[in-house]
Amino acid sequence: MLEGVLAAAESQRKAIDSMDSAGSSCSSEKWRYLFVTSAWRDGNPILDASTLYRCIFHVLNLRKMGFKADFVTQRELTADIIRNYDRFLFHRPAYNDHLKWAVSHIYRSGKQMCCDYDDLIFDEMAIMSSPRRKSGATPAANLFTDAIGNQRALHLFSDVVLSTHPLLDAVHNLGSFRAKVIHNGYYPGWLEHSAAAVAERRANLHAQGVKIISYFSGSASHDVDFEQLIGPLQRVMQQYSDVKLQIVGPLTLSDGCFPANRVIKKGLVPYLSLPDIKATTWMSLAPLNLHSAFNRSKSALKFFESGIFGIPCIASLSPDMLRFKDYVVPIEKQFDLPAIVERFSDPQFYKSESERIRHFSIAECSSLRQTEELHGFFGGDR
Repeated sequence: MLEGVLAAAESQRKAIDSMDSAGSSCSSEKWRYLFVTSAWRDGNPILDASTLYRCIFHVLNLRKMGFKADFVTQRELTADIIRNYDRFLFHRPAYNDHLKWAVSHIYRSGKQMCCDYDDLIFDEMAIMSSPRRKSGATPAANLFTDAIGNQRALHLFSDVVLSTHPLLDAVHNLGSFRAKVIHNGYYPGWLEHSAAAVAERRANLHAQGVKIISYFSGSASHDVDFEQLIGPLQRVMQQYSDVKLQIVGPLTLSDGCFPANRVIKKGLVPYLSLPDIKATTWMSLAPLNLHSAFNRSKSALKFFESGIFGIPCIASLSPDMLRFKDYVVPIEKQFDLPAIVERFSDPQFYKSESERIRHFSIAECSSLRQTEELHGFFGGDR
């Protein structure tokens, strides 16, 4: 089933298959999981990082654990499919008659299910600070309607998993739910597939004295987040001629904001292609405007997406980012970016910090641990 859904993106499918190359065995007596998503980019769920983190990585991990696990889009869910599974996770469920039918059918079948959210999309008050609102692409009235729809979808479930504790608090404010935080984490096979090549390319760049500071913008809504670093970055580029800025994804910059020959602009890239960008990155930036409730609920995945490759991350200390406060370089406490760049320009310091961050991220930020938590939330092997 997973292969059929991914057929529209052959290269991404092959990359995922290669991460699962060791295969897995599934006992017919073990639980059978189905992950259902309504989130996809350009009609293809595998291009959506949210679906990867909240569905695909769990599918692959559960297979490694010996369970049957698959993935399907919400609109493809049928009674025949439901018959083949015991436990269901609905990621960002879209409220409609089909969802109401599916939830009712699963409930009457005596099977287990939960819904899953990794953004504050079910709060009609917070939705005005969401990326869709900031981008201006969606009218405010539509956003409000969508938030109410997401809230109605949430209330079809009694069990909920969330990616951060602020999201957990927001759910508890809406009613009495059995809820648990299942953090985002990297997929170990993805790291194993790319770590050696990334390390080699980064070592070559370090030897050449190239320092590329990268900013990853997942949507056209982070202009305000990035603004707080424009002044410090300008000072860095004035003081350090070997530093370049790499912008990945949509971001609006005024002409002449930075020297044109020292800015590398790339469009949105598929998540599975991120190692190609990480291989050129000396340091990553993850600023957030924490006045926004939507941003305060965000996952700290920007830290470990860099950390597993030993790349220092300069970030705002959102509630989820505070989990990594001893390993992330906080913007709030060390806003003097030139001083940070100077400190990390010491080769010995950079090497020791890079290794410290890498070892911690690999050990503590794996999605496998989170999948085990999710399995336990469903009741484990009972």
